[in-house]
Amino acid sequence: MTVLGVLSVLAGAASPSMARLVARYQQQAALSALYAHLSMARQMAVAKGQRITVRAAPAGWHQGWEVFADTNRNALLDEGETVLAVGQARRVHISARGPMAEYVSFDPAGWPVQANGAFLSGRFVICSPGDPHTHLLVMSAAGRIRQERAQGHCPQAS
Repeated sequence: MTVLGVLSVLAGAASPSMARLVARYQQQAALSALYAHLSMARQMAVAKGQRITVRAAPAGWHQGWEVFADTNRNALLDEGETVLAVGQARRVHISARGPMAEYVSFDPAGWPVQANGAFLSGRFVICSPGDPHTHLLVMSAAGRIRQERAQGHCPQAS
């Protein structure tokens, strides 16, 4: 009984630490997947000489995304356009503002652009309720993507 009591106390003490660790790994996995797909889309746009778009799922980035050859340059996955990759995030919240809340398109020169051709820049916020750290993916108007770590409150979690 004493051993069981000691084990239950230790398990209870380790549980919050384990939850934070799992949340941090889930954030890192989502960050890496989104970073990889954005980088791939930019490289493919240049290599193929056509617009490549990364579009969030209808419910938002935290529900996943698709990378596709956007032949009509409208930032929507239309019939006949080829899906090149699919990404997902689990138990994290991913948000962005403006057009980046829905999509990121790269033109044939590798520049991030809006559907109307205007430049595009901004950041993705990746967080989870079990971790006080927030990760950022910041994209410049030239298409350079960098990762940052910040402190912050997660606006919501899915």
